[in-house]
Formats: sequence, structure tokens, C-alpha cells
Amino acid sequence: MTDRDATGTAAQSDLRALAAQVGAEPALISDLTVLGQDAAALIDSAVRLSSCDSAPALNDALDINLRLWVAIKAAVSDETNALPPDVKRNLLQLAKAVTEITFAAGHRRLETTQLELLVDINVNVAAGLSEAQKTALIRERARELWQQAGSPPDRLPAFQDAAEHEIAALLRTAS
Repeated sequence: MTDRDATGTAAQSDLRALAAQVGAEPALISDLTVLGQDAAALIDSAVRLSSCDSAPALNDALDINLRLWVAIKAAVSDETNALPPDVKRNLLQLAKAVTEITFAAGHRRLETTQLELLVDINVNVAAGLSEAQKTALIRERARELWQQAGSPPDRLPAFQDAAEHEIAALLRTAS
């Protein structure tokens, strides 16, 4: 096992532990990619934050959300992370904002607008991850179609369009 394999296995183990804490373990059992798993964890955390009916429940939800964003920050900061620099920078800024709001909540009562902001951040990042997952599926399917057709030169864009329609139809029937 290489160091990179060990790191990946450790990261996957950490993700599974975090998913168990935030109640997203069903996502890990499914066929979701890592992006899909991250999106599911963010949505689950957003639901927890928005449905708190007591101070202890809110503290638990804030703690889980903070742990999730610490994990995101660690993953984005990893030198092997292939995300574009601007996406990394944006996620790190969001992680910082989530941390500041969460720690401020420990010193005083969290305002409704701040709680709504945390929920909105999670939902919007989850939507972006879901879109990235869809884009990756389209790219992968386009390459498959292109290869099945004998890899004709300069024809990949046509297969990209076909894959987009195919994936969109699959997503419509799945929802």
C-alpha cells in the first residue's frame, strides 16, 4: 500500500465516521461518489440546523456542522486535492465564515439570520457539488460513447451533447 493509498483510506474512514455523526451513513452505502456523499452530508447538516427545537439540539447541530466544515477545510487544503484554485479559495473562505459564525454563537445567542446563513451555505455548496457530480457523469459518459464509436477525431463535443441528454433523462426519471 502506498502512502497515497493509506491517506485515501484514512480520509475515507474519516468521512465514514463523520457521516455516521451527521446521520449520512445511508449515502455512504449507496452508489454516490465522494461529491455526492459530501453533498448529502451538507444537506443533512442543513436540515439539522433548520429543525432545532432546543438550545441543546442547536448546539449539537452547530457542532456537527463545524466538524463537517473542518473536514471540508482539511480536504481542500490537502496538496493532492485537484480542485481548481479559485474553488479551493472559495471553500476555504466559506469554512472560515462558518467557523466564525459558530464560535460567535458560543459567546452569545445565534441570530436567526446567522442560522439561516449557515443553512444557505450548506445548501448552496451541496447544490454545487451535485452539479459537479452531474458534470463528471456527463464527461465520463461522453468519453464512453466516443470510444464506443471508435474515437473519431474532433467528434467528442457531439458525444458530449448526447451524454448530456442521456444523463438529464436519467435524472428526470430518478426524481
